[in-house]
Amino acid sequence: SIVPFLTNIHLNNRFGNFIPKDYGYNMLVSCDEGAVVFTNGDNDTFPLWFVQEVLGIKRDVIIANLSLINTDWYIKQLKYWGVPISFSEYVIKRLQPQITSDRRIIYVKDIMIRHIIAVNAGIELKPEDYFSTQEDFAAKYLKGYKGKRPIYFASTVSTENYQGFLPYLK
Repeated sequence: SIVPFLTNIHLNNRFGNFIPKDYGYNMLVSCDEGAVVFTNGDNDTFPLWFVQEVLGIKRDVIIANLSLINTDWYIKQLKYWGVPISFSEYVIKRLQPQITSDRRIIYVKDIMIRHIIAVNAGIELKPEDYFSTQEDFAAKYLKGYKGKRPIYFASTVSTENYQGFLPYLK
């Protein structure tokens, strides 16, 4: 129907709104070549994808959306794009959230963040490494970290995703 279109066009018109494009551009140009950037959701991911796909800027940077990374199809897509993931398709299909003995919930995104960080540096994690606290994981693996690809967390990512890593971030 035309009535909803006409009555709502002023609310949905993005003409002249350059904030998302500028945000995406600024995020990407601040990344080193070949980086992996963890983003939070659609509002901070889509502007980066727009800048890459439409404007052709920093197409070598891989955007890893932490909302989507909880799904097996997206993990497979990231692996196909070149994100350092060594899990087989069999393992990826079976990843599930877990509850630790001290009642912490480890989501698939938590497993994947650790896995990507480790594989990127040629580190093979033990099963218990996926369930340790972020602080313990960081102390064990991030001191003197040397990964093949630079890894970034977008400023919009909730600190719960990297809180224990803070002493090792710059």
